[in-house]
Amino acid sequence: MSDEQVVQAFRMDERAFTRVRKLPFPRLVVLLLSGWKMSLPNRINQFFHRFGQLGRRPSPAAFCKARRKVKPELFQRMNQEMVACFHEDYADWVRRWRERLVWAVDGTQLNLPDTPETRERYTVQINQHDEAGVVQGMASFLYDVVNEVTINTWSWTRNGARRASKTIAPISAGKPSYSTIGCTRTTR
Repeated sequence: MSDEQVVQAFRMDERAFTRVRKLPFPRLVVLLLSGWKMSLPNRINQFFHRFGQLGRRPSPAAFCKARRKVKPELFQRMNQEMVACFHEDYADWVRRWRERLVWAVDGTQLNLPDTPETRERYTVQINQHDEAGVVQGMASFLYDVVNEVTINTWSWTRNGARRASKTIAPISAGKPSYSTIGCTRTTR
């Protein structure tokens, strides 16, 4: 993660991560990948306490500013590498159901950072309590059900343009239609 080529490839701006800061690229990525089951200030405190650097912890605002400097493609690439390693290098450990991999696709709406760029690119949902609205995007996840591994993710922009590295037939893991099930059964 500290390889200069990785930093250059996945930073948003060529000036980002050039100075020594409280959140250098590798530390920021590890913090982003850590479990998020608590508030942002508590999560940052816990993370820096674990490494004995509580006095060097950044503010939540500094963390939010720093995470905008990392390209989302970094996490897609890391996931692709992990999935390839899992299915190729540990093929004997990959669990199957009746000798088949079981994958499912599910979708969700995500609340996104409210910036002029996201407002232009994604949908803004407005309700009676919030006239400014909330920026939301659609996302789908391809998931290996048996091995509990996310295989790939996709996101959609306002005009329906999809950003993905692969194309598949979307089938909801929770509520597939009878026609979809029937089609899947006849094309086994």
